Amino acid sequence: MTARSRRLDLLILMAAVVLGLLAESVAFEWDDARHWVPDLIVGLLFAGGGLHAWRRNRGVGMLLVATGVAWFLGSVADDLLYLHRGPLVHLLLVFPMLRPRCSLDVAAVTIGYGAAVAPPVWRSETAAIILAAALLAVAVRGWSRATGRERTERMMALQATTLIAVAFAGGAIARLVVSSGDAVEPALLVYQAVLAILAVMLAVRASGPAATVVADLVVELSESRSLTLRAALARTLGDPTLQIGYWSAQAGAYVDESGGALELPGPGTGRSATPVTREGTPHAILVHDAAVLGDSSLVNAVASATRLFSSNNSLQAEIGTQVRELTDSRRRLVVVADDERRRLAARLHAGPQRRLALLAETLRRVSPRTGGVAHEHLERAERQLAGTLDELRQLGSGLHPRVLIEAGLLLALAGLAEDGPVPVELRVVPGRFAREVEAAVYFVCAEALANIAKHGPASNVTIDISRRSDGVRLIISDDGPGGADPAGGTGLRGLGDRVDALGGTFRIESPPGRGTRLVADLPIGDEAR
Repeated sequence: MTARSRRLDLLILMAAVVLGLLAESVAFEWDDARHWVPDLIVGLLFAGGGLHAWRRNRGVGMLLVATGVAWFLGSVADDLLYLHRGPLVHLLLVFPMLRPRCSLDVAAVTIGYGAAVAPPVWRSETAAIILAAALLAVAVRGWSRATGRERTERMMALQATTLIAVAFAGGAIARLVVSSGDAVEPALLVYQAVLAILAVMLAVRASGPAATVVADLVVELSESRSLTLRAALARTLGDPTLQIGYWSAQAGAYVDESGGALELPGPGTGRSATPVTREGTPHAILVHDAAVLGDSSLVNAVASATRLFSSNNSLQAEIGTQVRELTDSRRRLVVVADDERRRLAARLHAGPQRRLALLAETLRRVSPRTGGVAHEHLERAERQLAGTLDELRQLGSGLHPRVLIEAGLLLALAGLAEDGPVPVELRVVPGRFAREVEAAVYFVCAEALANIAKHGPASNVTIDISRRSDGVRLIISDDGPGGADPAGGTGLRGLGDRVDALGGTFRIESPPGRGTRLVADLPIGDEAR
């Protein structure tokens, strides 16, 4: 705060003291200190608290000062006795902002000002109790609908509202119970004490340090994925009309969050533009109510929060790009590996396997019809050749089964089921998927069936493949002993890595004694047929 600002605050406070003393001189005799001293203290606490909060939150500061001035005016004229309750109700219902948040708040604030200039309303005990209850109900509703930092602020305002509502209703009830008028003075002293407490509470909260404001803002942004920087700043500063623009070097101007040009306020509009720089260059600009950023330390704190949030967004975007690149790279590796296995299987079938098959046919043709040593040698060669061909076919099928390429999942899985020792029920949705998806499903099924045959005496296995709106779901379930541990072997871990590399999810449910259920969700792929 500059020396000029301090002098201005001192002059305003002195004016408030003078106004208070003049008001008390009209209402009381100077020797009646037990009446005019508490009255003066209440008014000065509101006026001084308002000046204290002014630099940090001009809206709250203005309402505190208005409540103090209206309190002194109530000492001058009986018709103004309840005038202070107008800005006080306004302050409690909108704290820490200046403008009401919804139509109900607008109606409640309007009724509060209307009752403040109509003394018969507050003089009626019944009306006072009803208004106190309504005030508390509106405050509770506002708190229940608030979130984040606003909810914290509304909780403090709700506590203050509860205190003043009890004072309003308690004074009215005391006047009803004690009809002789003996309750008026004690009730007034209690009311003055409550007002003094409220003035201090609201002023201290509204003038909290800028570091607290920034800390609350950063926490709120980190806890909410949907909250934007503009919304968070609007809540923190109490200005729902706040706009934020970012510097565009290409456009040579500030643009809003949607990329449109941001219109800067002109003179006399009651709005201000606060630029935010980073490393000496334009970075962002805040367009806001001129009342909300009157303190230079708060400006610096909000600018720091803005830069921090923008840097965090840039870092998140960079990390997201790297994650996408890594995911794409893993997917390409899986696809390339599958293509290479498919080509190798095709070459094996078209090359060595075909030539050995032709050789076997030739041997059968030249085999002598009579016995002898030559015949035995040829039979042994034919058996060895048949075994080699069978091994090559198994090798080719393990690399990439031709039936999967030519006929699809149903026939490929049917072949797996026939070779297994456990009955398998197949439920396969018709149609084709991308090659890498079909390969992943096939190898997951092959590994699962191999594990069932090796580890679990299951009596039945079900393979269910369904098409979903966002991909393919594979469910393999058996009635074996369960207890499968995906971390215990490389096979299941490798299947999980394959599914994950394609952008899918993989999980195993295998409680001991209750069978095993394997679930894999994969995206459709961009080559689905």
